[in-house]
Amino acid sequence: MKFRKLRITWSVAWGILCLLLIVLWLHSYWYRDVVFAQHPAWGDTSVASLQGKVSWLVTIYRQRPPRRKARYELRSQPIAEAIEEMKGIVLTLPEGNSAASFTIVKSRDALGLVLPYWSLAFGALLLVVAAWFRWSNRFSLRTLLIGMTVAAIGLGWVLYAARN
Repeated sequence: MKFRKLRITWSVAWGILCLLLIVLWLHSYWYRDVVFAQHPAWGDTSVASLQGKVSWLVTIYRQRPPRRKARYELRSQPIAEAIEEMKGIVLTLPEGNSAASFTIVKSRDALGLVLPYWSLAFGALLLVVAAWFRWSNRFSLRTLLIGMTVAAIGLGWVLYAARN
């Protein structure tokens, strides 16, 4: 089998990532973890983990803010304190939001994505398995057209979801 060691390395790396995502998934039911970065030129970004979901929020400055330094912060707090802290914050999600789907959150200055952890873990698991399939080195025009069609449908679906 050609590239056997590379396949093993690929599978081990994505397998470890899958296990780490499962650990973070379970951890998110007891603790809220937030990684926050503030850049003086373009805006703020944060990645948060809470109750089985991971969210990524980007805030873009519309006007140049006063001069300040870049700031990075990692914070973890028990879930009870986090819920108490967030009582005043009302975040409205689109109708039909469930644990089985991703959500795009947008406002005037911010854009975000909320994903359940199981979808990330499943994606990492698919990458583990993909290395062991026999892939052909030759692709036909038909394969190219099918791939482009699937990519166009996927991108169209994401844009449609972002507009609503």
